[in-house]
Amino acid sequence: MLAIDAIRTRVIGALASMNPTEAGGIVSADAPPSFAAYREFLRGEEEFSRGAFEQSIVHDRNALALDSNYLAPMVRMVYAHFNLQQCAQAESLGRVLRARRDKLPAYEGFYLDRGLAWCAGDVNAAYRAAKQMLAVSPHASYAKYIAARSAYLMNRPLEAVEGLERL
Repeated sequence: MLAIDAIRTRVIGALASMNPTEAGGIVSADAPPSFAAYREFLRGEEEFSRGAFEQSIVHDRNALALDSNYLAPMVRMVYAHFNLQQCAQAESLGRVLRARRDKLPAYEGFYLDRGLAWCAGDVNAAYRAAKQMLAVSPHASYAKYIAARSAYLMNRPLEAVEGLERL
């Protein structure tokens, strides 16, 4: 019965985390999360969207405690730490995630690259990562926005406008 419960919670987590538009910037991991971990991650996403980055980190840590194979919370923590100007913590998480890069979907890996590039102050690498996000998920509205925003920051106004028009 325990095996069936474990499978059931993974299936529920996988179904809950499906997001075909990748609007939030994070897609589901290769190994579907437990439903409890995904629910905790969503709480973190709510806090993140309100700019409560410290609280977002708390929820993301809780999600990781519930399911250490669910890497999306750790990727999001990179951005929360960046937004708190805590790039040493973001880079530390980046080292852990890079060691597990093969467990990240391509989109999420490029999203990670972008966050770490911002912490390093490497606008060119952030731009390249945004373009890679868009290349692997051309219909994702978040990837379109990020690629356009990155083009603007690279002083490519025509590319930025064209990207925003595709939204």
